Amino acid sequence: KTFFPSLSPVQAENSSSLIGREMLRSVQEGRACLYDGTEDVLKLLRKKGYLLLFLSNCKRDYMDLHRNHFCLDRFFTAYYCGEDFGYKPKYEIFRQIQADFPGNYVIIGDRFHDMEIAQKHNLKAVGCAYGYGNIEELSCANAIIQNIRQLPESLNTFSV
Repeated sequence: KTFFPSLSPVQAENSSSLIGREMLRSVQEGRACLYDGTEDVLKLLRKKGYLLLFLSNCKRDYMDLHRNHFCLDRFFTAYYCGEDFGYKPKYEIFRQIQADFPGNYVIIGDRFHDMEIAQKHNLKAVGCAYGYGNIEELSCANAIIQNIRQLPESLNTFSV
């Protein structure tokens, strides 16, 4: 809707499918990469004892491909993707996560869907300005980072 608002719903769906297939092919062909510093930061967070959980609006095949290609099980304990929940809003899916893993949370994300979880569940949030969203979407975040390497320092300001 924001990238090319004049597309009809059918054109938008066709374009979305085309982009999705190309993104999968890019990973399969080895053309995808994590943000610089991601592995180091995730290793550090695990070493510090953080439990990392993955929640995305993505499709299952997209998530599983990335999970396997980048060996993400080294970092993340559980995965939740929108497709498995009928694309319910993330703040609704989060209720299942809380049931599965009771505890304190900080939401980390780059889109308004992520910030909405924090707002609706009264949680702290770190907005990632280097992601897909725009800065306005992150306006309710407790902290905004420009690079994933800033995440550990940002988390130090919260008591989790």
